Amino acid sequence: MSKGVVKFLLPVLLAGLLFSACDRKKPEGYSKTILNIPDRARNAEDQADLVALRSVIKTYRLTNGRYPDDLATVAPMLNAPVDLGHYDYDPASGTVSIKQSGNR
Repeated sequence: MSKGVVKFLLPVLLAGLLFSACDRKKPEGYSKTILNIPDRARNAEDQADLVALRSVIKTYRLTNGRYPDDLATVAPMLNAPVDLGHYDYDPASGTVSIKQSGNR
């Protein structure tokens, strides 16, 4: 076989091997993963904001000797705007949690 034929057939054979090894159902899984990226980003943002809220609630309690009456009281202490509607807050215990997705 001449070198020209080998140079032509080798990439074609390698591409054929790669395509035959691929599972055709995988792109669907990738598309679901890609479509979930905004939800995962929102969840990560909510988790980060939750940590910040808990921190400022603790700071407020140390400073004032009691928990804030509502989250709006501590919102100015945060470094960034937070959608307080994503969180449940209990002023008696100072606990804050992310609302379930059905409640948002």
